[in-house]
Amino acid sequence: MYRHARLIPLIALLVVPRASANVWTPFPVDTRSGAGLSSSLRIAPDGSPRLAYWIPSAPGLGYAVFDGAEWQIEPVPLWPAAPTAATVTAHPEATQLSVTIATALAVDASGTPWIASVRHDCFGDCSGPVLVTHRDGAGWFTETLETATLETLAGRHDIAVAPGGVVWVAYAGSAGVRAARREGGVWTYEDAAAAGSVQQLRIGPNGEPRLLLHGGPASLQIAARSPGGWQSREVPLPAGELQRATLALAPGGLARIAGELRLPGTSDRELWWFEELPDGGWHSERVTEAGTAVHEPVIALGPAGDGRIAFRDLATLRARLVRHEASTWSAEDVDSALTTTGTLAAEVDAGGTTWVVWPAGGFGLHSAGALGVTDVAPSAEVAPLSVRIDGPHPARTGDGLRLAITSPVPDRVLVEAFDIHGRRLAAEGPIEIGAGVRAMRLPVPARAGVVLVRATAAAGGRAVTRVVLLD
Repeated sequence: MYRHARLIPLIALLVVPRASANVWTPFPVDTRSGAGLSSSLRIAPDGSPRLAYWIPSAPGLGYAVFDGAEWQIEPVPLWPAAPTAATVTAHPEATQLSVTIATALAVDASGTPWIASVRHDCFGDCSGPVLVTHRDGAGWFTETLETATLETLAGRHDIAVAPGGVVWVAYAGSAGVRAARREGGVWTYEDAAAAGSVQQLRIGPNGEPRLLLHGGPASLQIAARSPGGWQSREVPLPAGELQRATLALAPGGLARIAGELRLPGTSDRELWWFEELPDGGWHSERVTEAGTAVHEPVIALGPAGDGRIAFRDLATLRARLVRHEASTWSAEDVDSALTTTGTLAAEVDAGGTTWVVWPAGGFGLHSAGALGVTDVAPSAEVAPLSVRIDGPHPARTGDGLRLAITSPVPDRVLVEAFDIHGRRLAAEGPIEIGAGVRAMRLPVPARAGVVLVRATAAAGGRAVTRVVLLD
């Protein structure tokens, strides 16, 4: 049975500190304490964001689908929540909160979710089986794979689905990095690397799996499977100790990596970008300045392969995002909700909306989506615009959106409405407006949720506002 997460009634508008504005719309996912300390985010073929995450206070797993207005949550049955009898005998202080679960999510071409998870009893043996759970017509079905080591229990495992429905899972086994392959309902196992921590698993353009492996403080490798077996190669790193790295594949299959490095002899951390070149070489650049309190970066790519990196800012304990646009990196706050521990997740949907998910401790699991809208900086030649709701808010869609557009000079203005995935819902104009305020109604389809309204002037000005709609 699905449970509905409530929509936050007040929605923040956060502005990038340059001539680009991004409307971040926050949504709570699960308000239970500690929810999402381990979480995994993917965009399904239908464009909807999907989440798998651990709920320690339940405890168990949650699977959530964003329906355009809020997250629909479904519990995923797995294993008994309590520690094993042997653990309780040896450690009477052990409770259900001693159990942690690391999660990773993939969604196949039909929209079926696949969740790889590992159960870690911190008072017992630090090894445990990898479980793969997927939903079929009869409900959730779980298969047990090999035993994973502590490295995986710390959250370093991943799952992906290749074309044709072949499922791949990568994790640290007792004798190195293992890759499990499911085809035709049968699992087979391969040695992918002699050692290393699994940072990310991705599927290349020809259906081949690729692994990002952390081999030590000064070692980062990409392992790829070919007909001749698994082959690894090093990614050149700058001076420092690698703490964490994540992988995405650009159009054409070239690797893009975000890495967190600690400077030698200090606690300062830097955020780095590594870009695989067509000739097999690498381009790298520092994204943040030395001393920036970067932690747990996670990479996502826009529709054109442009880089976006979410991370936890240890100075402010907030989620932040950096974007690569016009050959420069810009930073912005995602939301004011605090995040002190646990994993972040980020993805970009087909419409260009960036999604970031982060745990907020006792306040549960949070998410935010941003439809990037580039503003033209005002000048003496460009008239600034404003657009606002001219009526009750939240608004109802029955008689259209009542808007007020203000311009200091006569102009021609195009008015558009988008959902948070970037899909255009309605448009009117360009319409002629005089200097001052112009009232109008913009018809939009009946729907509930958040809509972004954008006004674009022929002279080059642009303004954006957000509207909460009720049925």
